[in-house]
Amino acid sequence: MLKLNIFNQRLSYFADSEVVADSKGYLAFTLETSEDWANYVGKTVQFTRDGVTYSVTNIMDNVEYAVPWEVLVGAGTMYVNAFAVADGGKRATTNQIAVEITA
Repeated sequence: MLKLNIFNQRLSYFADSEVVADSKGYLAFTLETSEDWANYVGKTVQFTRDGVTYSVTNIMDNVEYAVPWEVLVGAGTMYVNAFAVADGGKRATTNQIAVEITA
């Protein structure tokens, strides 16, 4: 399980175990956001591997979602970031974090 946390625009994570390559439908994530994200909708978490990005959309806080299996193929590094939108054309974004995937 990856526990993603956004405080202001800083994305961080905690993993309760190693992220191991080649699983499918096993690894899940949750997202928790700080109060300043309360009015933002369409929260999206993006997982990028080898230049290809997979988006998980309409994320709600503290609900489990599957990590796209495509980013878990083989050992290496996946990158994770998030964004959301609010009224008035506002868009909140986060930094990108690297998550190591072991064989």
